[in-house]
Amino acid sequence: AHREAVRVPDGGHGDDPDGEPEVADQLAHEHDLLEVLLAEVGALRLGQVEELEHDEKDRLRLLDLWTYQKREIEDAKLQPGEDERLESEKLVLANAEKIYNAAMNAFDLLYEGDASTAASLRSARKQVEELARYEPKFREASAALESALISVEDVGATVRDFAGGIHASPEHLGEVEDRLAVLDRLKRKYGPTLADVINFGAETAQKLSEMENKDEVLRGVQQLDSASRRASKRWYTSARNCRRVLKVAGSSMPDPTGLAANRPGTPLTQPAG
Repeated sequence: AHREAVRVPDGGHGDDPDGEPEVADQLAHEHDLLEVLLAEVGALRLGQVEELEHDEKDRLRLLDLWTYQKREIEDAKLQPGEDERLESEKLVLANAEKIYNAAMNAFDLLYEGDASTAASLRSARKQVEELARYEPKFREASAALESALISVEDVGATVRDFAGGIHASPEHLGEVEDRLAVLDRLKRKYGPTLADVINFGAETAQKLSEMENKDEVLRGVQQLDSASRRASKRWYTSARNCRRVLKVAGSSMPDPTGLAANRPGTPLTQPAG
């Protein structure tokens, strides 16, 4: 019978029976590679690809919208808790004269002048200390007056310092009100709180980045798909050669290729291209 050598990968020959296991091992390796690549491509196709391949007009519309929202929030340079701080500052600035007068009146009553609370406590403490010289039970009362005097002096210093920090400035009040108007507008659009606006800006920036990287992601998927197709073609070629080797050698070794059971439409079908 006529026997011809059939060239197979890794240098195997049809008239070398010892080469049959080597051919089968290579074929199994090629098949494993194909299965891994096809699984990866399938996972990507089921997930990211369908989401990324929106209608181009919708994608461009979303890009424009998200770009505008991201820029608007970033340009505002928001700080956590800024709105609450500015509301307190606005309240003080809008009532600066009234608050200043109240603080200074409290300071006078507590600390300044002969009729102040501190002056009265000093006088009372002096008299009680005199009593304690003759009656020990007044020593505790003297200590209580001393503690009260310290508390009054502390409160007096606090209101005095607060009054000193009040500056009635219509210009600064206008700046605070303008800033609050910006924050309120952003909260109405992206809020309801300032923290919500900041989070919305971060999420929009992330979505924009993902959308802008769409083409790069799709190129990667396409490259992986091409690799899987090449591997599938190599495997099919190896399987076909192995079948020829086994046929020429008349081997009784079981068919490792599975081609006998292969039908169109299955993963073992010869790849297109």
